[in-house]
Amino acid sequence: MKRTAKVSVTNPGGNASKGSLRYTLTIPPIMMQELGITLEDRDLILTLEDHKITIEKGEKEMEIKRFTGIKQAVGHFNNHQGHAEIMLDKESGKVWCDVFASGQEWKEYHDKNVVSLLTKAINSMWERDDTTSMREINEKAEESMKSK
Repeated sequence: MKRTAKVSVTNPGGNASKGSLRYTLTIPPIMMQELGITLEDRDLILTLEDHKITIEKGEKEMEIKRFTGIKQAVGHFNNHQGHAEIMLDKESGKVWCDVFASGQEWKEYHDKNVVSLLTKAINSMWERDDTTSMREINEKAEESMKSK
C-alpha cells in the first residue's frame, strides 16, 4: 500500500525557541488500522535510515504502566516515619505500601506472587527518614518480575 502525503509545517508557539518549526504528518486511517493502532495502543517506532522513515508498531508505553499504585505507595512510604514496606503482587502488577506503628508489627501474605520491594524500619534513627522514588520502585518491580 502506497500513498502520497504532504507535511504541515507550523510555528509551535508557546515556550518554543525562536525560529523552531513543528512538522505534522497525517497518516491514512487504513494504514493505522493495518498496523493495529488503537486508542489504547498508539505507540510507534520511527526509524530514519538512508533518507527513509520507517514506521512500526511499538511496545506499549515501554511497560511503565505495567504496574499500578506506585505513585500512591511511594507517597505513603515517604511520608511515614516508621516501619513501612512497599509490596508487589506479581500476578496483577499492583503495588502498595503497608505502614506499621512499630517495628514489631508486620503483615504476612500467603501468596507466592506477593513480594516485598523495599522496607524501612524504625529500629535506627537514620532509616526512619528513608525515601524512595517512583522510578526506583518501578525498577525494583521489573527486577522482581524477571526472577519469577
